[in-house]
Amino acid sequence: MPDSSQLSANENRYLPEVEDVLVEAGYRPTQGRAEYRLDIHLEDGPVNADSHLRMLRGNEEIANASARVGGMTTMFRRARVVEDSFRKCLGSFQSQLSSARPRDDRNGQWNEAPPAQEQADWQRGW
Repeated sequence: MPDSSQLSANENRYLPEVEDVLVEAGYRPTQGRAEYRLDIHLEDGPVNADSHLRMLRGNEEIANASARVGGMTTMFRRARVVEDSFRKCLGSFQSQLSSARPRDDRNGQWNEAPPAQEQADWQRGW
């Protein structure tokens, strides 16, 4: 997971939802050195709100999603436009993860979901 101190307020706001999607897809989010790297970027420009989510395993791209929402309403409903952009991006990201399940390092098999004990032991946080 990205270092929250390096993220914008909007990126930190939505990062827990990305984490939930990763856990649901069978990944175990951690911070620091890891096999997978997640990039999140939410850009709130004067007209458009752009969202980008990308997950890599080494140099291999596992998922890459982007969304843009904007128009005249952005001046009046800024927070809603940013949220709409993020939701579109997250939906696309989630659909890509469902076809790219993580490998279980212990036996080299594809995981359907993390083992129950690992889920129970894993604690939310960065």
